[in-house]
Amino acid sequence: MSSSKERDAVDKLAELRKDRDKWQTRAVQSEGRVKTLTQDLIKADEQVNELQQQLAVATADKNTFRADANRARDQLEIARQQLQDRDAADQVPGNEQLRQQVTQLIAEREGLTQQLQMMEKQAIGLTNTLADRQRKLDHAEQQRSILLGTSQDQLGQIRMAERIVSLMADKIAQLAVENA
Repeated sequence: MSSSKERDAVDKLAELRKDRDKWQTRAVQSEGRVKTLTQDLIKADEQVNELQQQLAVATADKNTFRADANRARDQLEIARQQLQDRDAADQVPGNEQLRQQVTQLIAEREGLTQQLQMMEKQAIGLTNTLADRQRKLDHAEQQRSILLGTSQDQLGQIRMAERIVSLMADKIAQLAVENA
């Protein structure tokens, strides 16, 4: 009868060792997954930082173009005022020099109008670029959050596996003491 108990204990011990080995293998696999997820999380953080820098540059560019557009509008308004003044002076007969200045101011106004339109198109392009980069930044933040959650889940699984292995080791030790 004693040998039957010993065989049962040896079988139980072998079964517990198999379970321990299985859980240790799972723990090692989970640790590898956590390393991979941690690396992915670091990459996502780097992407977020890069996109934030690009967003800051695009915002600065957009503000510069707005300032240029505002200056061009101011110059255009000054040219319009001068043109109105010249038109009033043009009412005086025989003032050819004023007519030439008016013609020159009209040409300058057209040039400034074209510059303003070009700057407005560039500002729209920068606004679109800025929105696109913000979308990319938001997407990278979402990926980072997902990776962080997955890493935390894997870490919990590793801790659970470690607890199970520890409990199995205690049980094996207890069985070894009982069989001794």
